[in-house]
Amino acid sequence: MKHRNLPALLGVGILTLSLIGFLFSCSDSPTTVENPPEMTGTGTIDPQGDKDVLLSTVTLGDPYRGRVEVWAFDLTIEPDQVVSFDLVLVNKTDRDIFPPVHFVITAVTPNTIEVLNPDGYSYHRNPFFDFSGKLGEDNILSPDEATGRANVKFRWPDPMSFSIGFRIVIGEGPIEGMIGGVVFHDLNGDGVYSRDLEPGVPDIPVILKWASGDSANEITAHTDHFGRYGVGGLDAGVYEVTAMIPPGMTLTTPNPLLVTLVEFPDGTVTSFLEAHFGVTMHVPPFERIFGPIPVGPWSHLGTEVDTTFVVFDPGPSRPYLYYLRIEPPLTFRPVAMYLDEAEVWLNDEMIFKFECPADTLCRPPSVRPVLEPGLVIEGENRFRAKVLGSEELMVSISIEREVWWK
Repeated sequence: MKHRNLPALLGVGILTLSLIGFLFSCSDSPTTVENPPEMTGTGTIDPQGDKDVLLSTVTLGDPYRGRVEVWAFDLTIEPDQVVSFDLVLVNKTDRDIFPPVHFVITAVTPNTIEVLNPDGYSYHRNPFFDFSGKLGEDNILSPDEATGRANVKFRWPDPMSFSIGFRIVIGEGPIEGMIGGVVFHDLNGDGVYSRDLEPGVPDIPVILKWASGDSANEITAHTDHFGRYGVGGLDAGVYEVTAMIPPGMTLTTPNPLLVTLVEFPDGTVTSFLEAHFGVTMHVPPFERIFGPIPVGPWSHLGTEVDTTFVVFDPGPSRPYLYYLRIEPPLTFRPVAMYLDEAEVWLNDEMIFKFECPADTLCRPPSVRPVLEPGLVIEGENRFRAKVLGSEELMVSISIEREVWWK
């Protein structure tokens, strides 16, 4: 399987008191350019402030004289935790701007806000909005001319200002040949993804390969914070898409899926972004043998805990599977809770480790990984844990055992 650029997809989202950064590129010719020049700028936005806002004014260097203005109009707080505005670009240079023109969201910080309505996704998992058909009747954005409006929607869980970053790409076409979708918690078990109701499942591997069975060039993508995945730059053909669901989950949709991409006469390749996989969580009978114990800067116990607990096992007639449960606390107010790293040790063996990637804000996980099969926890046991992150970070840690009757 050939591909032009891998893995691709999906926008990220974010909320925090902050500013909006914009990156743009520009060309005075309608032909495609290999490395379009870039222009940068910054701006601020407050969903509870003015409805019409000049987000950024960007001054261009040679060969341009002038600037580009970026406006947000009709800033609106909608039902169901959604904020939206109409984005408009104004050409204040002395040069014409030709299509294609794409407004790409490159960063949203932190990752609790989701971009809801992009026109597509770039090679680097970034959602974009296509202005190519909004440049006026002559399809050229002339000096002092404004583009048509592109409505941008974000899922907005908390009533705060939020920060996003952008790039405008001129002279390059949108992503093509992409397969993507969402691995989601199918809460009602109907096998249909409901974006507004059913959350995504992060860190699930999804494998793409030719449906002919050739696995030599198979590609593995992983779902992001919102359960989304995607691979772009694919050639036309029939692909087999398989979600690698871990133990404890049950699929409610077909797996694998067969997806066909078609090549048009102009050489472009279609995309399919609805290769969704639904899962339900298997919650067997269990009993808690230790915890829950709070760990983290917000906990009264602090960031490190070292203690012991005693378990009396009834005998080999009841085999167990052991689980480590890690959950953030229930809160009734917005909390800036971000996790840097976490470690859990049982009897001097590390049973869980998490590290947040550099330049990333990671939310506390809600995980229930099964511990090593055959593990026996009885008698006196030593438990140690370390959780580091923001001042208001705390997670609840417990050990449970699942009873499988012979």
